[in-house]
Amino acid sequence: MEEGQFMTFLYSMYGNIPAKQGLQAACDLEAHLRALIDEIAQLSMAEMVTIKNLYLTGNALAKYELFLRKQPATASRVALTDIASYLGITPQSLSRIRKTRVNK
Repeated sequence: MEEGQFMTFLYSMYGNIPAKQGLQAACDLEAHLRALIDEIAQLSMAEMVTIKNLYLTGNALAKYELFLRKQPATASRVALTDIASYLGITPQSLSRIRKTRVNK
């Protein structure tokens, strides 16, 4: 790990279960991981809500184009039916939009 990064076993920390693995620092450090991880988790959840809220308005094309800009890696890995559901549009609408975009 580089300076400023951290590692933890979330199932262990949040589930209060002893981890089977161990972490060892190769140099002196001071860590307050619980507070840091809680803050990161809260920020991550707030970001997810913010992104999801962006998809609540607009037509199907606008929602899909926003999705491609905001989450391009997800767009290439997730099934079209799941993307359509996430955006609140029908799979048929998404297929038409994608077909139109390819033919441009």
